[in-house]
Amino acid sequence: MRPIAKFMLSSPLAIVVAMSFAAPVHAQDVIFIPGTGEAAPADDAGSGVPYDNTDPRASSSNEEQLRGVAARLGDPDMQDGIANMAENLGEVMMRLPVGKFMSAIEKARPGTVDRDYDEDTTFADMAGPEAEDLPQQLGQQSRVAVKMMSGFAEAIAQIMPQLEELGRDLDKSMADVKAKSRR
Repeated sequence: MRPIAKFMLSSPLAIVVAMSFAAPVHAQDVIFIPGTGEAAPADDAGSGVPYDNTDPRASSSNEEQLRGVAARLGDPDMQDGIANMAENLGEVMMRLPVGKFMSAIEKARPGTVDRDYDEDTTFADMAGPEAEDLPQQLGQQSRVAVKMMSGFAEAIAQIMPQLEELGRDLDKSMADVKAKSRR
């Protein structure tokens, strides 16, 4: 398999790009509330309460949220939707006319492109015939990746209390170190 096809198949970038289309949002519609790890709609941004790791209720809420994420990512319909987007994105990329782009690169920096490409060369032409099923492979691998992310989210939810306790211990240790250094 050619390097370009291997890159597309092994790159999490293709999966991330596909996942970014799962819930289309316009940048101006989202404001990130520091400490929550979540995006809030712009009209609700003022009502966000910063995360307080000393609040015992926060742990429960965070665990529930992570379990919700795990459930959504574990949903076969969600996985199929992301896989379909990855396949469609792969098909579009394979038809992408990169010949003109390669010519422009070569004109801008001679010697950069190792061979001469026709202007109508597509990504599929560069990847070669062995990459014909690349879009389907991207779809299959995205299903696996999303299922793995579901498992990771569930595992993190399970250890969230220990992680939060560790964070509090580190905060206390750092405060102690700072206090001792001032003496």
